[in-house]
Amino acid sequence: MVRTKNGQETQVVRMESHPPYICKSPLEARHWGATYALYRFCNGIQLNRVLPPGPREYWAELAAEHKKAPSHQSWMYDADPFAARKAVADRQERAAKKKKSPSKLQGRLLLNRS
Repeated sequence: MVRTKNGQETQVVRMESHPPYICKSPLEARHWGATYALYRFCNGIQLNRVLPPGPREYWAELAAEHKKAPSHQSWMYDADPFAARKAVADRQERAAKKKKSPSKLQGRLLLNRS
């Protein structure tokens, strides 16, 4: 979880690894979780060069997954997860409004039937 405090308001973003990764020990899970979070925030920087061998390969897997990701999932790799979350919510809200409001073409068809 990542938290930010904006005045009086606290925002929380929970990140779940995609694809899921099963670790053998809690310590390894912490390291891989930190690598995942680091990749999500800093994927534009080649930090894999300074990582130890295990997380370095995981970084490469995440990079390959990032390249295969469809365009509608690009928000997952934004440097600011809070702005990305807001952008996705706004986009979904616009889509819901568009779905609710009848289009002009539907209105014309209804008028022509009368």
